[in-house]
Amino acid sequence: MTAQRIHRGALVVAILTALTNAVLAAVGILAPGTAFVLWLAVELPLFALVVTVTVVRIRALRRSGASWNAVLDELAGPAAA
Repeated sequence: MTAQRIHRGALVVAILTALTNAVLAAVGILAPGTAFVLWLAVELPLFALVVTVTVVRIRALRRSGASWNAVLDELAGPAAA
């Protein structure tokens, strides 16, 4: 459950940071070059964190004997049929 909270938290922070960066650049508060540097400094490490946590979660679920369907349900939630 802790890995799931970290994963969702990192996704939320990444999305909020990208939206804030885009809005500040669109409004003209940030210059395009500054927005790009901010994106490189913040978004890329967050993306790396999300990918790493996702891979660790998938490996842990697969080692516990879960099927790929169960892994997808755990990562994304069960799909409404």
